[in-house]
Amino acid sequence: MAKELEEDGIPNWNGKAKWYENSIRKMLSNEKYKGDALLQKTYTVDFLTKRRVDNNGEVPQYYVEESHPAIIDKEKWEAVQLEMKRRKAFAKQYNISEIDYATANNPFAGRVICGACGSTFGRKVWNSTDERLRRVVWRCNKKYEVKGKKGCGNKHIDDKILY
Repeated sequence: MAKELEEDGIPNWNGKAKWYENSIRKMLSNEKYKGDALLQKTYTVDFLTKRRVDNNGEVPQYYVEESHPAIIDKEKWEAVQLEMKRRKAFAKQYNISEIDYATANNPFAGRVICGACGSTFGRKVWNSTDERLRRVVWRCNKKYEVKGKKGCGNKHIDDKILY
């Protein structure tokens, strides 16, 4: 999504050309994009210093539907929320701390799942001073989880096998 926005020349929220994954994730979970508004997400705790904190139920919040024109229709926004929830549940179920997203250069990112521990496989490059010995492999991301302690025992997969 970030790549498409950059290719289309659409600037980010502060006018820069570069888009970041976290910015897009925040946009996709912000109800303002579907035309609604949740008021008092934060509140001021000290009027002299103007210090604000997140509202975790300390003060009442108000949800206003159709408070302004929507950028994305409600059905699409809800579908995105379901997909983000599904991915989060999948990651939690398989103890995956971070989900990689596929790109043109890395089409299997987040899609190769370890049969031994359920984590995702990551693409690794084994470099060498001799270019002929350079290898690209896919390895369980939990293989070397803690330094000095062996993680998942699943074997590497050579990149050529996946393609």
